Amino acid sequence: MLRCAVLRVANAPTPLPAPARRRSLAVFVAGATGRLGARVVRELLGAGYRVRAGVRSAEKADDFIQIATSYGLLSKEELGRLQVGSVAAGGG
Repeated sequence: MLRCAVLRVANAPTPLPAPARRRSLAVFVAGATGRLGARVVRELLGAGYRVRAGVRSAEKADDFIQIATSYGLLSKEELGRLQVGSVAAGGG
């Protein structure tokens, strides 16, 4: 007979908050118009979170939003939970 034990891992991921709680949480995503950032934004919005998207170019963000809504990648409800803000590129 095969026996197995379930061990609780100290760094195991915690379950997602309840949907009502997710709507009250805002997540900031830097580079939201990039390949990975855009995917992260879509996943977070799909999971019910409010998203604050940091972008370097407001024009690029507008183009991204227009394309995403026209292809049905973002619903009107998801778009209502998306805030886009320009992040100035610092040099140094």
